[in-house]
Amino acid sequence: EKKYSIRKLETSMNQADIDICIVIADRTSGRLATNDYLGTLPSNNSRIRVVADINIKEFNDEGFKKIYNFLRKGFVGVKLYPGYENFFPYDKKIFPLYDYCSKMSKPVIFHTGVLQIGSIGLLKQAHPLNIDEVATRFPRLKIIMAHSGNPWLFDCAAVVAKNKNVYADISGYFNEFETISKEEESLFIKKLAEIKIYMGGFEKFLFGTDWPLYNQKEYLLATLQLPLSKKEFDL
Repeated sequence: EKKYSIRKLETSMNQADIDICIVIADRTSGRLATNDYLGTLPSNNSRIRVVADINIKEFNDEGFKKIYNFLRKGFVGVKLYPGYENFFPYDKKIFPLYDYCSKMSKPVIFHTGVLQIGSIGLLKQAHPLNIDEVATRFPRLKIIMAHSGNPWLFDCAAVVAKNKNVYADISGYFNEFETISKEEESLFIKKLAEIKIYMGGFEKFLFGTDWPLYNQKEYLLATLQLPLSKKEFDL
């Protein structure tokens, strides 16, 4: 069982020359839990920003109050896991959270794309087209689609292009806990180069790695092989 810590994250950031890192705090065994950050972040560590998670079982008044408290304490957003948990992003039970995050200008990150073997939900729950319904109903809500909906990259790009309030990150593209191979890197570059042609640019795509599943320095070096303009690089 692998254990992770803020110190290990900072060491990885230093090796990759990463100034600021956004992490997803959760309750999964072996990972950094949301409560680990309370009282320590972000005031005592300006390099790390924290996004809280919320489980489908907490889609109720009590659960929302807990998340609202995290956000008021300085957490920068919320992540939801449709597909890994058995719900669709447009479930009305979640609307109070979307409304609150819209008013507070806090982003909501959705897992989109492939699911691991044995996931309790359905692949169609993690499809990027579901996000279009949320984005349209909540136009002030800042939305990020994690993993760009991989393998449904063009569906993800269509949702990003249609909705001003939707972005995507490029994390989680490679085999987990393995060195990035040349073959994987070439496919990564090819896929995203096609997306750039479709979108006209990478301005609404965010860098991410999904550490600790990937070495941050390796992931950054692979990303730097993309056809980035100076403006996109500077963003």
